[in-house]
Amino acid sequence: MSFQELTIYKNIIQMFIDESEDTSNHLNCVNFMGNILECCKNVICSNDLIKQDFERIESQTEHIYFKKFYDKWLKEMNKRKKIIKKPIEIPIEIECESDDLKYYQTAFNTNDKIFVTQNQNFLNVKNEIFNEYGIRTLNIKEANKQVLEFQHKILTEDQILQEFLQIIQKYQNQPFQLSDLKQFLDQIKYFTQNSEHNIVIRECMLNILKRVKNYYFTFDDMTEMINRQIDEILPEKGYNFVVFDETWDKSNNFWTYFMKKTNQSYNRNIQIIKSSEIIDKLNTIEINEDNKQVLIFIDDIIGSGNSYVRLFLNNFNSDYNEIDQLKRNYIRLYLVGGIGSLESKIFISRNTPIIEDRIRYSKVIRKEDRAFYESNWSDSSKLEKFKNFLKILDNDYWNGFGGQEFIVVLEWNTPNNTISCLWKNNIKINGRKWTPLFPRS
Repeated sequence: MSFQELTIYKNIIQMFIDESEDTSNHLNCVNFMGNILECCKNVICSNDLIKQDFERIESQTEHIYFKKFYDKWLKEMNKRKKIIKKPIEIPIEIECESDDLKYYQTAFNTNDKIFVTQNQNFLNVKNEIFNEYGIRTLNIKEANKQVLEFQHKILTEDQILQEFLQIIQKYQNQPFQLSDLKQFLDQIKYFTQNSEHNIVIRECMLNILKRVKNYYFTFDDMTEMINRQIDEILPEKGYNFVVFDETWDKSNNFWTYFMKKTNQSYNRNIQIIKSSEIIDKLNTIEINEDNKQVLIFIDDIIGSGNSYVRLFLNNFNSDYNEIDQLKRNYIRLYLVGGIGSLESKIFISRNTPIIEDRIRYSKVIRKEDRAFYESNWSDSSKLEKFKNFLKILDNDYWNGFGGQEFIVVLEWNTPNNTISCLWKNNIKINGRKWTPLFPRS
């Protein structure tokens, strides 16, 4: 009989199996109880997915020969609070008793099996047991300490997630629930190497979520941020607001909202012109020293600046250069963004006619705003493990498009400069799909 079967036998079966007249089925009963425990993950508090598996097993026992053993086992497990059907976010409330050998698995980490015993023979070979069966062996004092530690972690996690929900209440018109955040974190265990690795990665992902709430921007946030920069330019006359066609198509719901909200709340008369139409408009205007024109290119977020330069050169620059040079002397070019990186201002000014002083962002992303800036992490070894985990998930955009390491989320979409574990919805490893919290449309 294996160690796992033996512990299940001593902890669960022995309490009632001696009453059975059919002793020939003892081993079958032990194996069955072992399968039940494995299916429901030996949990003290079970989440919804585990609860569904558990109930499925229960329904099958109607046709199992030793149903009476299962019924007694379940009754005893419930009596001793070894299986409690309640939401995973409820903290563990259980204590170890010296006369009761308990076989745990914590709600915080559903991969971790803990055998609690006062038997010194088991305690003396705890390393051998762990190496062979992956089961940690603890005495009563150690187990009580472990339960308290997990209680603290669960409470801390819930506090972080509740604060997250106070700020980020919806994404792409879908409301967020605590269960959504829990499911996002719970999936980590399927992509990690072992229980210890799962704990580290889950803790790191919580750190990311804790910071994401500071970089989440609603429709109103972004509208206000862009208008704040426009205010500094508007004393200029003859202004025209330009959005690249691709940028409009990517976020047309935002730009439609932006125009309506701006004109209503900021007492403006803005009409956004697509980049494919602006040259035709300029050709119809008499442009001279007395009638200067201002082109204000607007965008919600700019990462490295590479994509913006590509759009500018491919969709505007050649047609713009065909305008008479004398006319161009009386046209000012501005770029206004809600969010942008510091290096993008330099890159854009070097590769387009827009000078750096006329590139304005309301929120400038600096090194301390990046996902993996070391000062934001208390343990550099855990950070390295987290980076390696993200590379396994998605080696292309694990640190965001262009290595920008953004943790920015917009109410209507997530930029690809943000680390991909938050938005990329086609990650699949060994047949299992990763479900991002903010899928990118």
